[in-house]
Amino acid sequence: LDAQYGDIRVRVLGYYIDWEHEIFDALERASLKREKENSLLRVKKFEEFSGVSIDVDSLIQNSRFQTITATDITNMVFNNERVRSLSFVKKYIDSTNSTSEAMKQFKYHIFGKGGPCYIKGNYPRLEDVIKSIHISGGICVLASWHMDYIDDETIQQMIDKGIDGIECFSPCVQQETISSLLKIARENKLLITCGSDYHGPTKQDRKLGVTHCPEKGVQLVRILTKHAN
Repeated sequence: LDAQYGDIRVRVLGYYIDWEHEIFDALERASLKREKENSLLRVKKFEEFSGVSIDVDSLIQNSRFQTITATDITNMVFNNERVRSLSFVKKYIDSTNSTSEAMKQFKYHIFGKGGPCYIKGNYPRLEDVIKSIHISGGICVLASWHMDYIDDETIQQMIDKGIDGIECFSPCVQQETISSLLKIARENKLLITCGSDYHGPTKQDRKLGVTHCPEKGVQLVRILTKHAN
């Protein structure tokens, strides 16, 4: 679950939750409503910035959750020959060695933080997400996502809100961060988990089940799995 702590966006994992609990239905409906509103605002900003009209109905029909992401618009731009020739797109094509790199740079500069089409998401408060997981009987684990950029003091503050564990091992986390997270977890007597950060075939460097967790770490992770019994 995405959550907000101050100005920081984090992700929280709920282990052993009752996924049929009504509280998650409410969270899901709120999330879809938020993403749809952000989609329309993203489209509006891009059209004003570029002068290019977007076929909203077509993009939404091809979206599982009826949303329009920065990736969707980027794909549309680079798959349209006329739009590809426009100066604000062509400069990325001319300055990179591949279309994939051009698309990556385009998406980052246009839709990323500080870009002309950036949309700041508003997510549920961390405290509310933690409460929801606990109400459903779950264990609340702070995901490793973006932990490389969050200082130890802030992580401790989030733990104090009711976090039960930390995802310390993941392919996307630097070794220094892993060491720091393990230290924090031990000091707070928290559960330790690992994850592969696999969300489908779009990221070729991620493999399902590959967490880079050493054997010593596996022993710590198994403490969590005992809660399932």
